[in-house]
Amino acid sequence: MPSLEKIIFQHLLSAGGEPFITGGTVRDKLLGIPVRDTDVVVFGMDENMLRRELEHFDQVLKYGKSFRVFQVKGLAVEFSLPRMGDDQQKLSLWEMMKRDAEGRDFTVNALYMNPLSEEIKDPLEGLQDLEMRRLRMASNHTFEDDPLRVLRAVQLSARMGFSVEEKTMKGMRRVSLHSVANERIYEELNKWLLSFNPAKGWELLGKTGHTPEMCQTNKAFYTVIYEVLTCAASLRNQSANPVQWMWGVLLSVCMLSEHQQSPETDQREIRSRVIRQYAELSNHHDHTRFITEISWGIKNFQLYAERKADVLRLSLGVNLDELMLTITALAPFWSYIGRDSEVHQAMYRIKKWRPQEKIKPLVKGTDLKKWGFEQGKTMGVLLETAFQMQLEGVTEKQMEAYFKKYHKVLQNGGH
Repeated sequence: MPSLEKIIFQHLLSAGGEPFITGGTVRDKLLGIPVRDTDVVVFGMDENMLRRELEHFDQVLKYGKSFRVFQVKGLAVEFSLPRMGDDQQKLSLWEMMKRDAEGRDFTVNALYMNPLSEEIKDPLEGLQDLEMRRLRMASNHTFEDDPLRVLRAVQLSARMGFSVEEKTMKGMRRVSLHSVANERIYEELNKWLLSFNPAKGWELLGKTGHTPEMCQTNKAFYTVIYEVLTCAASLRNQSANPVQWMWGVLLSVCMLSEHQQSPETDQREIRSRVIRQYAELSNHHDHTRFITEISWGIKNFQLYAERKADVLRLSLGVNLDELMLTITALAPFWSYIGRDSEVHQAMYRIKKWRPQEKIKPLVKGTDLKKWGFEQGKTMGVLLETAFQMQLEGVTEKQMEAYFKKYHKVLQNGGH
């Protein structure tokens, strides 16, 4: 029995349309990569006709403002019209296909497959580029049409091992990303950081001049960052938040590199600026909080590894599993600056002294009331004092004796 997709394709053909599977769907199918969604372009129809014919099968969802995409509810197939004007009637199918192809990003994404016969149409010689694992822009105005395609080239290169043809590389260098919305940039950069080889993408960002502002550092450290990203990719799956963790690694090594190059610059100033830039790009509170905690941990972990009490304090400010994984990923940087030994010693002490479960305060407000303290502004200060004493190893009984002995002074806030 034919699948619903094939029934829809046959229906569109009988209604006068010419549906072809295209884009990354064809590319991945030819590369033997599992395909999750199917992109279909329908020639020979206008928007109203396409929608009307699709509505024979179920509710039709519509996406996009300037470029319409239609989807039959419950079906992982996206239908669109050709990337061209309204003069389809004047052109042959091949001419329409060539125009549509030239409106796409790269030739490897401008292949067309007949959904019934699986015959491939190749108007821009993308099959040869696919065989050579090469990215070549679909037209001379590829990047002017959509500057974000620069980052798409970066993530495709990192994900699939594509090289970039020289003319395409020049086109990437010419374009600016200033007009592109942050959420679109962030989405492509996330794909890059989750790719098979993020170091390759880092290299391409540097060559084309599109390294994110928050990651720009002295060129002397670019090779070290390349090595850190290679190491991080091998550890990424051990993190509970892989994409956030990769950002944590990348931004940490960039901040450390900048401070190493300009030690007179306050680390807090560098960290504050980078976190602010990341927050503006991601516009995501939880992601920014993760980056804030990891970068704080990287900045302070050696200082907080001298005593057990300090390691306990460190655990309150950052997830130690994520921090230790980040420190490990930064191994090429520690080696580059000659601090391997002290970092390893700090990691050993953190592993030795880290708490096995979340630290809960021994002293609560009810305890302070039993010991004769009144509710008021000093209560919070007293609870914090008790908690710090707890981290230093003071027992509950010892704290009770201390608070009762100095009750009058503590109740008056030390005056």
